[in-house]
Amino acid sequence: MLPSTVIFNKYCICERGAALVSFFWLGDIVENYFATLLNTKEKYKKYIRFNEREKAVVYILHNVKNGVNVLDGQAISDIITFIYSVHCKWKNVNIPIVFYFGKVKVQDKLTYIIFECICYTLREQFRHKLTIRMQLVRSIHSEGIYTSGLACLNQHGALTNEFNNRFKFILNSRHFRKLVKYNALDTAVNLGEIQSDISCFLSHIDYVAASEEEFIEDISEMMIELVGNALEHGKADCIMDIDVSYDNYDSHLQGDYSRYYGINIVVFNCGGIEFNHELKEKLSSFAQGVIKKPDGGDVLVLYNRYEELMTIRKKHNDMFDEEYGDDDFCNIAALQDRISGRPELSLSGGKGLTVLIKSLQSKMDNEYCYLLSGNGGIRFKDELIKYDSHNWLGFNKEFDFTNKRPACETILRCPIYIPGTAFNLTFVKGHK
Repeated sequence: MLPSTVIFNKYCICERGAALVSFFWLGDIVENYFATLLNTKEKYKKYIRFNEREKAVVYILHNVKNGVNVLDGQAISDIITFIYSVHCKWKNVNIPIVFYFGKVKVQDKLTYIIFECICYTLREQFRHKLTIRMQLVRSIHSEGIYTSGLACLNQHGALTNEFNNRFKFILNSRHFRKLVKYNALDTAVNLGEIQSDISCFLSHIDYVAASEEEFIEDISEMMIELVGNALEHGKADCIMDIDVSYDNYDSHLQGDYSRYYGINIVVFNCGGIEFNHELKEKLSSFAQGVIKKPDGGDVLVLYNRYEELMTIRKKHNDMFDEEYGDDDFCNIAALQDRISGRPELSLSGGKGLTVLIKSLQSKMDNEYCYLLSGNGGIRFKDELIKYDSHNWLGFNKEFDFTNKRPACETILRCPIYIPGTAFNLTFVKGHK
């Protein structure tokens, strides 16, 4: 899984207008991570050397799992520490950097997009020349990397100027990316148009178009829900990226199909606002009596639901430990039906992202469907996503949000800090 922390200068964020300032997330300081880097930094400074043949500082990935190098969250954390150490050793020097991955398997789509954001920051904010040496192990979960900006940096400099273009926009036969700009005056700007573009993109892939029409509609609707939330609540630009793998994977899942393909989706914003932040603020307003109890009607029903949520939170407070805490509870609460982080009691908000995810549940690849925010996240496992009699999602085998903590496999810990919210969703479908 993914991102960690970032330690450069908090105040050296560039202001270049359309230079995608919100994606210079590598410059955000996370204080509680800084102390852990001090010793690590000295270790890296000892071994970092300028490579005369490459005319650059070289990072060599060594994260072997099951006999192959893997680019995953732990590797990303290691890369961030390496970069920080380079900047400590060569202050104010735009020294070239080579990332040598060798034969490498990329864990999933979000992992390589996080690395892509790091590369974008290094190039645009710190003006480093970058090169990547890698031989990719093909995977149904990360085929989009072949047409991403990272592929441009793997061409011995031939396509490095194309990197920035692909960071902002990609459209080809199996890959669609768009950097959606935040507009504080109109967060709904162009969402309908983008939804239509997603549907059109999927419909032009023959083996996807052969699926039921509702599947394409569900995918496009879900993505727009995620993008809309990212803009409204994250208050920052977001990356929306979807790719469709080739349909020649076999025996990926148990079933009667001879061939499988994957649809990989990432929606990622780095606005600095964590996924549960607004809901925590709203619950605090409830506790302080700032939000008054209405006289009646549907708004009173909604008010009572928030009061019930606060009662459940008190019960869960007795269950909190090192593996499950209030941030995790609030992440799950923010996914519930008719619960919203909007400051007012809005009848239109809080439909719950899981309502849309539920409609696609049978196609999920459980290990690769999750959200990350801050230092943690939630994994969406289809067998745990079921409403109880009060329309709560427990994310546990008992389907009991009120009295039971979520299953341990639901709660994620991130080796790096994400200053915003990132969704990684993989849907696997088969055909004969």
